[in-house]
Amino acid sequence: MSRPLLKAEPITIEEIKAYLATTDDFRLEIEVFRMCMEAGFAATHGGTYRDPVTSQNRQYDVRAHYADEFKHIRLSIECKNLGSHFPLLISTVPRRPSESQTHFIVSAKGSGGGRYALWPIKTGLFQSGDPVGKATARVGVKKKEEDRFIANDSDVYEKWAQAIASAHDLVSDTLNDWKTSKTQWAVGIVLPVLVIGDDALWLANYDDSGNLMGEPSKVNESMLYLNSVVSASDMEYPLSHLLIFTRTGFQAFLNRFKNHGMVRDALLVDYSEARDYVTATFGDLLKQ
Repeated sequence: MSRPLLKAEPITIEEIKAYLATTDDFRLEIEVFRMCMEAGFAATHGGTYRDPVTSQNRQYDVRAHYADEFKHIRLSIECKNLGSHFPLLISTVPRRPSESQTHFIVSAKGSGGGRYALWPIKTGLFQSGDPVGKATARVGVKKKEEDRFIANDSDVYEKWAQAIASAHDLVSDTLNDWKTSKTQWAVGIVLPVLVIGDDALWLANYDDSGNLMGEPSKVNESMLYLNSVVSASDMEYPLSHLLIFTRTGFQAFLNRFKNHGMVRDALLVDYSEARDYVTATFGDLLKQ
């Protein structure tokens, strides 16, 4: 790809200020970090990690961790301050039953160390039949009529790929949650998240036959089906979905969570149900 032509003159303070006001991702990162802290998450901003695929050191935007008794939720968050003139379009189809499981990691004290297992169950988070993204594109309109539209999502793909790579460390952390739990066992989930600018997220919903259902619409949240897996120790943890929000949508998501709404109920499983699964999976290990 050829490098775009740049002005030969030194950049001005007005141009730097215009960039910071309209394009800069850093301010969005700070806002997302603040939102997480205010919602009760322990969050970090701008740390580094080693990419498990490329073995290169990279910087993440935000990581957030919520702990409540035996329950843990970790978010791997990347931010991209997209503008309304070049938004992200998600094309969706109804979610299949096989795509509707929520995957938890169950960890427990064992003889000589910890034990862990994957617990796939149905929750309210990924409902069968709900629209789920299967394709993305950033759509813009050129000034000239010929070859009018431009569609490219490479920079957004780079961001959500980083969210997946950063989640590797969070899965490793989740395997050891039992160590800080009074019950000597814990249940955790890791979710990759992309937060973009307001007025920059559109949905086009299709049926299973490829027919467009209604008009495309501007929204504040959506999901993209990933069907991805990250490895930690000998655990193969499915990252089935990427959660996508505008800035406003992410704040609403955290508000619902903080107020014990639908989102929190879907993510935080019932104690007795979790205890039964731990007992059936690990048995007498809990007594040691």
